[in-house]
Amino acid sequence: MKKWVLMGVLGALGCAGTLYGSREKELSLEDHLENLSRSLARLTWDAGAPEREKRRKLVEAQLKEELYWKQQKLLEEQKKRDEEKRVLEEKRRQKELEEARKRQPIPDGQLFEELKKKFLEKNRRQNEVIEDMRFADRLEKKVHDRINIQRKLNGNLPPLEWNERLRPIARAHSEDMVRRQFFSHNAYYENNMPQGDPRKSPQRGPDWRYKQAGFLAQGMPSWWYGQSNIPLENIEQALLAKGWYTTGFSDEVIYEWAADSLDGLADTIVTGWMDSEGHKKNILSKIPRQEAIGIAIAYKTGEILATENFC
Repeated sequence: MKKWVLMGVLGALGCAGTLYGSREKELSLEDHLENLSRSLARLTWDAGAPEREKRRKLVEAQLKEELYWKQQKLLEEQKKRDEEKRVLEEKRRQKELEEARKRQPIPDGQLFEELKKKFLEKNRRQNEVIEDMRFADRLEKKVHDRINIQRKLNGNLPPLEWNERLRPIARAHSEDMVRRQFFSHNAYYENNMPQGDPRKSPQRGPDWRYKQAGFLAQGMPSWWYGQSNIPLENIEQALLAKGWYTTGFSDEVIYEWAADSLDGLADTIVTGWMDSEGHKKNILSKIPRQEAIGIAIAYKTGEILATENFC
């Protein structure tokens, strides 16, 4: 009789196990542990009631502890995912703010004060170019606007369009003049070659720079400079600070700024060109239709080198 009862119980457990296995994925951890506890309790049916209760409590305690640590692991994994999500969201927000700041130009006054701070940085070489292009970008466009104002005031000439492909050519020459400490339309090594040197060539001017950059500009007629196919070019040198002094026994250096704003610096550059007959002639020419300005600003000396190229 006992044998048949035991076989019946085991058969029931087998069926229950099969049914449980088919639903395992649908059950929660608590349900899973409860089923295991019941199954273990059935396997100890032949023990006395106190022994079964003792074993049941032991298994239940073990299963609860396992459930607790599984839950802790799940919580840690969720916290990690939440932190990664928070970090990504913060980076995205910072990127959006940075892009918004870039779209909103810095006021001229603030940019001018930052330029003066750059000029005052220590441990800089005299021929080192200020690498922050925000100053050059803003100043180049201001000079360009003033060129067109002069064209309108002097003969009501049409405005020159801005040519972005010309800007690198003009800016590269300005930077070269800062780094090599020279001021000329011709390249540095051309100016420092002795007369009669076979390497010295009169073609190392703006036309040579145009060709090196792969830019084909409309050349001026032969009557303009006595030879044809010479692109127009203006260069100018200005200063950020016109002088300095110290007060009393203090070692602090006080600078006298040549202009009080970026607009003032642009005015200085254009005024210098308009006060020169040759440069003024280039600006008021009816031949070119486009131009670009290239600015380079030097640390230490505060020199501002400007190159204007036409096409």
